[in-house]
Amino acid sequence: MNSYYENKKILITGAASGIGRLFASKVTEAGNVTLILWDQNSDALHAFKKELSRSEKAGVDVHVSALDISDPDRILMESEHLKKEGLLPDIIINCAAIVKGSYFHEHTIEEIEKSIRINTLGSMWVVQTFLSDMIERGSGRVVNMGSASGYIGNPRMSVYA
Repeated sequence: MNSYYENKKILITGAASGIGRLFASKVTEAGNVTLILWDQNSDALHAFKKELSRSEKAGVDVHVSALDISDPDRILMESEHLKKEGLLPDIIINCAAIVKGSYFHEHTIEEIEKSIRINTLGSMWVVQTFLSDMIERGSGRVVNMGSASGYIGNPRMSVYA
């Protein structure tokens, strides 16, 4: 499986923690990969980049951007920057998500909106900015991570699910 990732540019959202961080760590085992890591937590993202840089994996090139995917204008601006740098992703892995464990009636409208913007719309906006280029190029993969809570109800997870 590792050879699949060789010589690929891989964009991972939500890369500073959780499944996004784990996936980025695992992909570095392939070597000869370019990681494009996005997360809204700038400190954690840059600390993770340093950690990856200390690894002894040959050919791992890491680019990070502190980016909140709930902002479509910021996504567009960063995607244009990546394209100019020749960093059009071969693979997009959307892992960015937030969760606030509360009963539905305890959520504010703002909390609900923020969850929807990051957990749903953000992933769509990320893909939309690169999809035409992938289609034109004739290659590309998109992975949108989900949660088992979308299938099985969990207490205090209504908005997240």
